[in-house]
This record gives sequence, structure tokens and C-alpha cells, in this order.
Amino acid sequence: MSTLKVGTIQDHANSNTAMTISSGGVVTQPKMPFFMINLSGDQGSVADNSETVVQFNNRMHDPDSLWDTSNYRLTVDANTKGYWWMHTNIYTNGTNNIENTHMKFRVNGTSVAVAIGAVRQVGGTSTSTNEAVYSFSAVVDLTTASNYFDVAIVQDISSGGTSTINEGGNPSVETRTYVCGHRLR
Repeated sequence: MSTLKVGTIQDHANSNTAMTISSGGVVTQPKMPFFMINLSGDQGSVADNSETVVQFNNRMHDPDSLWDTSNYRLTVDANTKGYWWMHTNIYTNGTNNIENTHMKFRVNGTSVAVAIGAVRQVGGTSTSTNEAVYSFSAVVDLTTASNYFDVAIVQDISSGGTSTINEGGNPSVETRTYVCGHRLR
């Protein structure tokens, strides 16, 4: 039986630290890409039954500036491509009752994972269904450099109404609507 004792692993080209292993067995990798982005304010007047990109434009946690806050997307490069775990939480309110919702994770504008949201009442004792919160997670294949990921929503609002993707509160401290992700491998 052999024992390999290693505390630091370096890359072969530049001798940069690629991984460390503590005496307790905790493995640390210095470059694990991740982000958490929310809205800087409400995104209003989302048209009935219209696929709309959620305009995530406020970096909560994005140390490598991975998320494009102008185009509302993550574009991977040779250093960040791979399989990503993505999650979104979206709070909406409609001018009329929300009949149903489709949340979409998209790669290059094409749906790769869709969640059909069931409307559920948000607080209070009202029977209104014009407010709803949706959460959705999936593993997304971004293994090709220059591919991009974004989030879109389609809501069916009674009588052709509109909805607002609602941030509410103080987006630098608390958030209702956000997208986050990290590369798995």
C-alpha cells in the first residue's frame, strides 16, 4: 500500500496553485466560477404570453464579472465552459390573475430546460392569484466556448393583462428575483 502526501497541487505550465488540501481533508480550488445576479428594480409590463428575457442586471456575487449586465446573460469562454448548475427564483405580480407560467433556461436563445409554474398565493388571506413566486434549478450544458445562457419567462395573464417581474425591497441587501450558478466541471 502506498500513501501520497500532498498539500498543494500546481499547474504544469506556470506553477500557479491549482488546488490545496488542508490537514482536515478540505479541498480548495482557487478558480471555481460562480455568480449571483438580481434585478436592480422591477421589470415592468411583461406582455401576456410573450417570451421575455429576465433582465438580471445587478451583481450581488460575481467576483470574475462573468454575467453580462447589459445583455442579461452568462457567456462562457475556454476557462469557464463546462456543465453548470443554475438556479433562479422569480417573483411576479400581474394586472389580472396569473393562469400559468413557463420559466426557461436557454442556451444561445434556445430552451434547454423548462419549468411550468403552478400559481401559488403569496402571503395574506386573499384568494387572488395575481402574485406568484417560482423557483427552478437545472444542470446546463455550456461545454462550448462562446455559448451563452439566459433566463426567459412566459406568463399567461387573464384577459390579456401584463405582469411585473418584481424585485422589491433593497436589491443590494435582500432579493426576491435572482439567478445564480456555478460550474460543476
